[in-house]
Amino acid sequence: MAPATRIGDRLVVPSSTKGGSGLIDASEAGAAWVSDEATADFSSPLLVGNVGYFVNPVGVLHAARLDTGQMLWRHRLSGACWTSPAFDGRHAYFFGVDGHTVVIAPSPEGAHVVAENALTVEGVSTTSRQSMAPSCCAPTPR
Repeated sequence: MAPATRIGDRLVVPSSTKGGSGLIDASEAGAAWVSDEATADFSSPLLVGNVGYFVNPVGVLHAARLDTGQMLWRHRLSGACWTSPAFDGRHAYFFGVDGHTVVIAPSPEGAHVVAENALTVEGVSTTSRQSMAPSCCAPTPR
């Protein structure tokens, strides 16, 4: 399960189960809202302004209002993200398990893709899902 993200007196709690992600406000008793759609399995939600960005286990990015939990939009990334996204003040970086990075300009209106990059190992794209283990580390046949 992804770790929760704190913003002031509020705590955004992700869950891999629909109906489990939500926001807890320390000034209120119980959850302020719970989302029926936004889920996050491995990566923490990214919080920018009044919007929380959640990546579900198959790589669908959901944007939800932090004050109400209302779903704003969805965008399919290249695949699952096993690390939390990064934000540099202008752009959000979503790192796929397949080596693919999607850079978006966060917005309540939609996912504005700025760039997409794929990492390679020795000239082979990691999106090919071939074994990338160096020969020194490959299992020895018996």
